[in-house]
Amino acid sequence: MKSGFNRNRQSKKTEKTTLFVDCSYLCEHVYLNTGIQRVVRCFMEQAGTLERKYGIKVIPVSISHGAFDLLNINDLYEKGHQDLPLASKLNKKQLIYNYCQNVYHTGRLFLDALCGNNKRISKFIFAPRTAFGLGLLIDKTILNPIRFIIRRKSNNALSEKNDPFAVICKNDILLLLDSTWYSDIWPSVVKFREHGKKIVTVIYDLIPITHSQFCDDYLATVFKKWFMDSLDYIDGYIAISKTIRDDLKDFMKNSLECQIDDNKFDYFYLGGDFKHTNNKGQNIRDELKNEFSKRPTYIIVSTVEPRKNHKYLLNTFDKLWKKGVDINLFLIGRIGWKVDSLIARIQKHKEFKNRLFHWEDINDKELEYCYSRARTLLFPSFVEGFGLPIIESLENNLPVIASDIPIHKEIGGNNIGYCDISNPEDLMNIIKDIEKNGFGRVPIVKKEYRWLSWLESAEMLYEKIQKTG
Repeated sequence: MKSGFNRNRQSKKTEKTTLFVDCSYLCEHVYLNTGIQRVVRCFMEQAGTLERKYGIKVIPVSISHGAFDLLNINDLYEKGHQDLPLASKLNKKQLIYNYCQNVYHTGRLFLDALCGNNKRISKFIFAPRTAFGLGLLIDKTILNPIRFIIRRKSNNALSEKNDPFAVICKNDILLLLDSTWYSDIWPSVVKFREHGKKIVTVIYDLIPITHSQFCDDYLATVFKKWFMDSLDYIDGYIAISKTIRDDLKDFMKNSLECQIDDNKFDYFYLGGDFKHTNNKGQNIRDELKNEFSKRPTYIIVSTVEPRKNHKYLLNTFDKLWKKGVDINLFLIGRIGWKVDSLIARIQKHKEFKNRLFHWEDINDKELEYCYSRARTLLFPSFVEGFGLPIIESLENNLPVIASDIPIHKEIGGNNIGYCDISNPEDLMNIIKDIEKNGFGRVPIVKKEYRWLSWLESAEMLYEKIQKTG
């Protein structure tokens, strides 16, 4: 959907700088609301304030497959979302898109039922496009050729007057904020460079390269290719923590033998205020409330994937339950990759839906409810880029126990407790002590605790964008 953005290119002295923000992946996966997708939405929700404070324009765009499509913030949310800035009625293009999406989702359900709901076939049918499955095959064999034909026809018909890249001016900046490694963005980036000032990317982590054993094979492949390609196009790299910035510089210097220009690297912090506009009208399920009322509940908030170390948690709670410690464990997050045996273990566990729960489809309002009523957040990751649930927990005065890795110590500092995940007994002993004696090794969150808001995070990012490159 076009944003209605229009610029008088003849008055260049009075032109505002425009920050074009890549939202290519999110606008095609509006049902996602974790990790990077949450960051993109929260940044874009601050666009109005950034425009007023810095005298700029902030415009979301889709740049996949050679395009430069101006978007409306409405395009970043599922149909029916309310109270958004710049919201407008659905145009014909989006109505067709929504219709095709409904046909696709209904077709998958029908195909699954036709195949007898076979577990392996269902996994293939419902796999996200970031992993091998039906969605990825359709994208590669059908959608990509269609996009290519459309772009080729469009390019043949373009004139200077209707060239989508003509809205770009010499002081404009392109920010790669989304999961750009899943899209063919570089043709659009090349075209942008012909008109604009610079291109900056946000680096969330290097895990697909440095710890590929924890990742989906497809992600590891496309991310590594994206990163190597980025070396030819990116003017500035801004990481989401000092730890990741330093890791990035070390990797480029020592593994890639790149010459490091410190001016090209910086970092900012993600926001922690969990007050999203898209939880209006959402309800908290009675079964969720009921389980909290029965016994103390410990939660982990993350995709179920190998690096999050759910296996360590489950082993810990098996020992605690065996010792008679009557507590709940809530696993909150969708199922990821390389966890088939773990999911089978969870679903066959004798405590499943008794003291062990997996909530895959939790909404924002329910997540806030969990943050406000849990005993602690558990976050025993092997490796992280930031650990946003840690901040969200602290903002809700929920104590945190996290693995003692550098990024957690940067983000959590003295405000959280740490466990040694190389010691299978350590977390168990911490939880036993909490239940018996109260919080000791784990700090109680101070009432005056405060992290950056998403507005402050967005301001920090924009100021680093101006200085970087």
